[in-house]
Amino acid sequence: MVNSPLVSVIMPVYNYEKYVEEAIESILDQTFRDFEFIIINDGSTDGTATILARYQQMDSRIQVYRQEHQGIAAARNKGYSFAKGKYVAEMDADDVSFPSRLATEVEYLEKHPEIGVVGTLAKWIDRNGAYLNYYYPMFTPTLPGAIRWCFMFENCLVHVSVMIRYEILAQLGFCRELQSTEDYDLLVRASSITKIATLPYVLMYCRLHDMNSTKFYFQQMRQNTVKIMQSQINQLLGSYVCEEKVYLLVHIGDTLSLEKLEQTFNLIIQLYRTYLKRYTLGRKEAREVAQDASRRLYPIVRVASNISLHKSLFFFIQAVRINPQLLSMRIVIKAVRKLLKGSLIFFQRLV
Repeated sequence: MVNSPLVSVIMPVYNYEKYVEEAIESILDQTFRDFEFIIINDGSTDGTATILARYQQMDSRIQVYRQEHQGIAAARNKGYSFAKGKYVAEMDADDVSFPSRLATEVEYLEKHPEIGVVGTLAKWIDRNGAYLNYYYPMFTPTLPGAIRWCFMFENCLVHVSVMIRYEILAQLGFCRELQSTEDYDLLVRASSITKIATLPYVLMYCRLHDMNSTKFYFQQMRQNTVKIMQSQINQLLGSYVCEEKVYLLVHIGDTLSLEKLEQTFNLIIQLYRTYLKRYTLGRKEAREVAQDASRRLYPIVRVASNISLHKSLFFFIQAVRINPQLLSMRIVIKAVRKLLKGSLIFFQRLV
């Protein structure tokens, strides 16, 4: 009887002949060797199938399955259904895993049985593989309590870097088909039954190019994202918050209304205070939550400074009370100088 692999790597692919070889090689080059590599060809019409067939012959750990084009959620679910590993590692056909990725994630999950999902940091590369010199996401919480908080505003994990216990996937019933937001939905649902962590290491390159699905389904993705956020926010507060208010939590630059700015600011403060009362957080978790809350308040301060210096200063003071470290950020220091200069001119005119 052949023993099951410890890890099942699942990779959907659709018309990525330009990138899929590098993605496959990055998995075959892993220092951790006890894995199966399940690749779902989601009805590719380019040369992808030929490339996959060649690799399947080269390495017995590679299993290729083909289906008619149904989308990434259906492809992932098909891959999950074939998985035999204790852990499932996500992979996209246009991204690159560092050689130590699987080994690092397995070691972490083996040492932390209370954690059901773990991700890593990532950096962007362009279509030619050139480094784009910034992290994704720009701020990534690492601890379970902070990740659960951030999920109310966005998918704060790099999903392609995720390793998840198969039993968690089975309990969730795999992915739900939500255009370009199935990853976010899966992780939010996972956070309700297990703890999620992010390793503070860059172990992935995520590729930015013209074929990324988010470019084609941006509007639908935005609508689905707001609905996922709204569900969590309503559950935390125990009251209904309309979609318009939820939308402004992540698109505050879309409004120049002082009234809406104040509503959004107060909603974040309400969420922050309610969250601290609802959940017991460790010191580091509470610090990460405070950092993220103040990071979400700061854009409101910046937009408000173009409308009302008085209100902007009030917002800023409230944000600093949550996270005093805000005062040490360069961009904030420049903004404070601008606010103080504007206030001085205002008072000089009064005199």
